[in-house]
Amino acid sequence: MPGFYSRYLGPKLSERVAELMSRSHDDQVSLYEELAVARATACEALALAQPLFDSEASVKLSAETKALMVQTLSQAMSSVKELVLAASRVEKDADDKVSLKVVNLIVQQIVVTISEVCGAEQLPLAEAIAKAIDERVRVPLSDKINPVVKVQVQ
Repeated sequence: MPGFYSRYLGPKLSERVAELMSRSHDDQVSLYEELAVARATACEALALAQPLFDSEASVKLSAETKALMVQTLSQAMSSVKELVLAASRVEKDADDKVSLKVVNLIVQQIVVTISEVCGAEQLPLAEAIAKAIDERVRVPLSDKINPVVKVQVQ
């Protein structure tokens, strides 16, 4: 696995990182699952900090315990805030844009549709159109993201 941290990873962690890196780009940049985990953690931190807001229970807590509770709650809420801001930036940057993967998917669907409409009796025409599209329409994606799709019309 190429990368800055690869030489520091043990075999198990290296395998797990490689597995996660092989996921689709959309999965890798999606922050919603992390945001859900951060929010669940923040809910737990809020529940643990509840005695701070109860005057009777708060009196019984030491200053160190109160400080630790405030710090834990603050860190949990900061984590949620950072992930919300990051997710909103990703959404804003993607607004009114169509990814190259989507363009490629549209081109592939057009080729499949042409093949289906032409049918077996016009197979040479469908293949000629598919070949012309393949040669003339260039979508700059790697083979990993843009697998070769072969269509057989019967």
